[in-house]
Amino acid sequence: MSEVAQFLIDVLSGKTVTTFNGEAVYKQPENEFNPDYVVRTSTHIKDYMQFNNIDREGLANKTFFQESYINDILDSHIPLDKSTCDILDKELNAPKGYFMRMENFYRGRIKENPNLKEC
Repeated sequence: MSEVAQFLIDVLSGKTVTTFNGEAVYKQPENEFNPDYVVRTSTHIKDYMQFNNIDREGLANKTFFQESYINDILDSHIPLDKSTCDILDKELNAPKGYFMRMENFYRGRIKENPNLKEC
């Protein structure tokens, strides 16, 4: 394979440093994004509710959860468990496991940095 071809393969595959004729000619920038905020799982749930045109009462009726429990979820007063997330995924037409992934990410980021702004 020619050096030009290898150079193009290296660049397209995202190698950090690529050489051409023995010299470093390309350095991929470090893509680091560390926002000072984290999005609550309840924000994602509210987005899905709006998309599906469901209010708090409607979600309570679809899930058979008490309205007070729905309010606690949507006001981010309680952490979500897997069974609750599975029901929300199903009733809000979200990909399976979506809300649990969002909850784990949210809780992990807060644990990592308690000073993050929440939205």
